[in-house]
Amino acid sequence: MPTLPVEIHDVIASHTADADLKSLGVVSKAFIYPTQRQLFRCIRIFTITNSRKLASVLKISPHLAGYIRKFQVGSALERTTSIVQILGLLQNVRDFVLGPSFQRLETIKFQKFQPPCVVALKEVLRRSTLRSLVIMCCDFPSISALADLLRQASPHLQTLSCKNVTLSSTVSTPEEINADAPVLSLSEFKFQDEPYRMCLLPYLFLNTDVVFHDTSSLQTLHFACRVIEHHATLAKILTRIGPSMHELHLREVMSSHPNMQDYPDNQFISFYTCTSLSSLTFDFSTRMTWEHPPFSPISISLASFDPKNNSLQHLYIHLGLLSILKLTHFPYGEVNYPTQYAFPGLPDYHKEQHTRQIDDARTMINVIAKHLQKLLSIEFFISPESPPRQGEIEKAAQRSLTLEKTLRLLTAEVDGRMEGVSISVKAVTG
Repeated sequence: MPTLPVEIHDVIASHTADADLKSLGVVSKAFIYPTQRQLFRCIRIFTITNSRKLASVLKISPHLAGYIRKFQVGSALERTTSIVQILGLLQNVRDFVLGPSFQRLETIKFQKFQPPCVVALKEVLRRSTLRSLVIMCCDFPSISALADLLRQASPHLQTLSCKNVTLSSTVSTPEEINADAPVLSLSEFKFQDEPYRMCLLPYLFLNTDVVFHDTSSLQTLHFACRVIEHHATLAKILTRIGPSMHELHLREVMSSHPNMQDYPDNQFISFYTCTSLSSLTFDFSTRMTWEHPPFSPISISLASFDPKNNSLQHLYIHLGLLSILKLTHFPYGEVNYPTQYAFPGLPDYHKEQHTRQIDDARTMINVIAKHLQKLLSIEFFISPESPPRQGEIEKAAQRSLTLEKTLRLLTAEVDGRMEGVSISVKAVTG
């Protein structure tokens, strides 16, 4: 019986569920290495016990360490022996995650890492195979300590993601700053911050005392932050790096203040300098308390594009299901309200809400037609709560159709200026 090519074994193993990989490995000797590659492709270590178990396995079969492409380590770095042994064997790692699981709601302190662990960690960051680094829920003693760590990954690191990274101190002495150290040249940066945590952004992009990142290389930026004060920092960053940006993802930005009258003038986000930006994403899906779609703040932001000098082609808008419930309760152009509600004032309230939402959507369409003349597509994504309640996925699908119809009718009002723009509304089911 002829044997299958090795590549076919790898394909079969890659499409096998993790729970069945061990069983696949005993089917034939030909599947041993393909299943091992899949089982060890992603390893997460959160406890000392797990680090000791993995260290003993890799000691017996060191070739397994070569299969590890993604590795995450948390508080185990506060101890030494086993985790140092593991880090020393990671020769082919591409994605490295420093920090605990995001769901564990804990913060690890870099200053508690044992010196041998810090040395081993820096060796991993120097690996030429490393392309992506994620630092989450981690506290550093100073910006210089973080800069010293990140500089180990120059010049091969392409993507850096910081989620809830804090600094115990913002003071750096001249002795701590190494001006001759390598400078990162990232192409993609992801930032996520929780309320009341110290914002790291000024030190990554605006601080001239500790320069460890060449901002001109950045092409993709993901930004998520509910703290309104930090949006002014983002506005300054976009002014500085806007000309080099190609993709921008904004999550929860502007969502803290649905009433735009409360939004300070100096914290509006301007896209005027983003002349090379081709893809823009607004993600409001996690804000389930919106009483109406956030079309108004989106309109204000899009109006900041230079109509004669911008390259935006794709606009993506993620909305929570609750934000479009009132809009899609009514057909476009008329207001119907449930007959079982008979108390005074309700029909007028429904009509007022509906009229305001239609007007906000109309304003947004007019701004797009005026300022984004190269736009090719607008995609809306409607997300139910997570986990979705009973019937919410069906509601999201129904309301997506109504919202799409409403938007198409509104685009017909702009005298053919959006004829080449594709508009779609999709319900997120997964």
